[in-house]
Amino acid sequence: MSCIRSGATVRIRWQWTVSAAVPAGRMRSKRFAAIPRSVPRSTRCAARPRFACGRPMRSVRRRRRRSRDGRSWPTPACRSMRERLAPSPFDTCGGLIFWRWWRLRRAGRRCRTCTRRIVDRAHRWTWPIFSVRWPCSWDGACCATKPERGMGPRRSIRTGMCATTIPRMSLSRFPLSGHGAGSCAVALAAAVLIAGAAPVSAQNDASGGGLPDGGIPVASDLVHRVCGDCHPSDEQGRMSRISYQRTSPEGWQQTIRRMVLLNDLQIEPADAREAVRYLATHHGLAPEEARLGAFEVERRNIDFFYQADPETQETCNRCHSMGRVLNQRRTLEEWGLLTAMHRGYYPFADFQSFTRNVDSRGEGADGGDDADERTAVERAVAHLAEAFPLDTTEWTSWSANMRTPVLDGTWALVGHERGQGPVYGTLTVASDPSAPDELDTRTSYRYPSRDVEVTRTGEALIYTGYQWRGRSTSPGQFEAREVMFLSRDREEITGRWFTGGYDERGIDVTLRRVGSEPLITGVYPRSVPSRAGDVTLQLFGANLPQPLDAASIDLGAGLTVTAVSEPSATSATLAVTVDAEARIGARDLFIGSASLTAAVTVFDEIHRLDVTPATGLARVGGIVFPKQYEYFEARAWHDGPDGESGTDDDLDLGMVDVDWSVEEYAVTYDDDDTAFVGTLGEDGAFEPAVDGPNPERSGNRNNVGDVWVVATLAAEPVSGVELERPLRARAHLLVTVPVYLRRGESGP
Repeated sequence: MSCIRSGATVRIRWQWTVSAAVPAGRMRSKRFAAIPRSVPRSTRCAARPRFACGRPMRSVRRRRRRSRDGRSWPTPACRSMRERLAPSPFDTCGGLIFWRWWRLRRAGRRCRTCTRRIVDRAHRWTWPIFSVRWPCSWDGACCATKPERGMGPRRSIRTGMCATTIPRMSLSRFPLSGHGAGSCAVALAAAVLIAGAAPVSAQNDASGGGLPDGGIPVASDLVHRVCGDCHPSDEQGRMSRISYQRTSPEGWQQTIRRMVLLNDLQIEPADAREAVRYLATHHGLAPEEARLGAFEVERRNIDFFYQADPETQETCNRCHSMGRVLNQRRTLEEWGLLTAMHRGYYPFADFQSFTRNVDSRGEGADGGDDADERTAVERAVAHLAEAFPLDTTEWTSWSANMRTPVLDGTWALVGHERGQGPVYGTLTVASDPSAPDELDTRTSYRYPSRDVEVTRTGEALIYTGYQWRGRSTSPGQFEAREVMFLSRDREEITGRWFTGGYDERGIDVTLRRVGSEPLITGVYPRSVPSRAGDVTLQLFGANLPQPLDAASIDLGAGLTVTAVSEPSATSATLAVTVDAEARIGARDLFIGSASLTAAVTVFDEIHRLDVTPATGLARVGGIVFPKQYEYFEARAWHDGPDGESGTDDDLDLGMVDVDWSVEEYAVTYDDDDTAFVGTLGEDGAFEPAVDGPNPERSGNRNNVGDVWVVATLAAEPVSGVELERPLRARAHLLVTVPVYLRRGESGP
């Protein structure tokens, strides 16, 4: 609907919400964010709150009149001022004034001439806050013809297009008298009458009162029962909004949570889980579609860049991760309604991102340059509808071939945890015969660099035929959430297990199905010096030959296995002799028919040191909010045959033990961040300080700041390697405030 020519749907907020249509020509421009300077000063100031005598309102210290018995009461209200503050649906610029009363217990409003103050019947000081907004057509898309469930005192009154919601707060707490009350009643009645004659919602317009063409029918009786009150369905089983979008299990969970928090949806937890299971499976993503935004559901803190359209990323990244967008598939209309929801719930999105001007020019039809006058959100909607539509060949192919996979059996586990090194072990899966998508798991793995063994038990669900979502616990270890993806051939599962107040600690996991043949998963350590002589290596795998003969293990030229000790089906200890003339480079490992590429690397020098991540983030906490830890890891590198750093032939020598320290990242004079931001452990784990003001710091500042995390490699890190001088590397660490607004257990 056009906001300028044919009228628009607006939302008038003055203690209740109604829908009305703005007459044509009432609005100057739908993009202005405040009263334009071109409007005369007298007109701009007409809406400013003033007393009956004409003086502007100002804040003063609260006064009380006292009686003889010592009790106090406020000064009587200036009723003529209340009449003057009676709101009008439209201001002089065609915009909308949002009036809202905020309680102030220590300040009031007083006229300098008549010295009278304004109070309400509850004897609490109040003052109005208002802002100018333009009519918005997106408010007309929330129509529902059925009464809402479980609304209680906020049950909506349908006006034919949108809801008029009665607030929980009594209107008597905001008293009006005389002309003020009459003006408000007339404005409300006019708005309701206009709303009744307004056109219906956008989805109903698309097909003459029915739902738009296309869409995915909903075959779940539970979803129809729970969601049908607000999302009507047609004879084909399609439901408004729901049938025209697809997303991940986390996306549907977030949607249902938002319905409960903001729309008073009444749903049992078991029904909510079942609804998420159905929608994520039948209105989900194909494996190829989910791969692009996997970092979002795996809760990885990475620096992602959306190369297809940087302008769209800038529009969306100003409020949330781009991964939330990449995991959505919608029709063009649904992408528009999604942005409308943002503007309704978060009005500042317009000023912060949506209506900003984008300096871009396109090629005109006549071959000349033609300026693209669309706003940032209009461009983003157009791109997203083209790049991430509802109907795709990937989803058509996968939905026709989708089924519940059989994952019972043993899987070989290979992983890596930052700061703790590689992980090797096995995972056993057992499914419920009555519910094959529900799994019980038992995991056993080992950190060879720390000589620590861990055993876990957990449960998991399979969504969309390939998406693994589970939880596992371990005595003395952290409770982990598991997000993984099954390959199409069902031979490999990859993903991340994570925990923490901000999901910052995690293990990158790869599972390989164990059959009857031997399987090699890794060797630790993964690099050996050429002048080391005799070294000891640990071999990990599954179904390793028994007995394991040293002669059957082939590590390549220059490496000879002389003995095997502690052999088992999953591990063994190898005694290896390194030839001093062995060539520099990686070696493949062969044991019978099993092999592992680049299992061991031979090197003669360590040329450089890197710290991962290069830029870290931690958040103070521990008192009111949880802490966000950061984990660092130092890795050694060889420059490779070309002798140049940072090229493709560089050899990764793996994680090395270093000395960790913190240095000042100077951004001001007398910077003292290193003394207050937190502590860095010997294993590279940074623990931030507590949240809140610190009286021991100048200005009672919080324990936030910037520091350098420095790793120093000693002169003789391992036998057979000599360094001319210690190697140093550093990473930038930002210690900032907590995330104050969080919803649910999984965070923001």
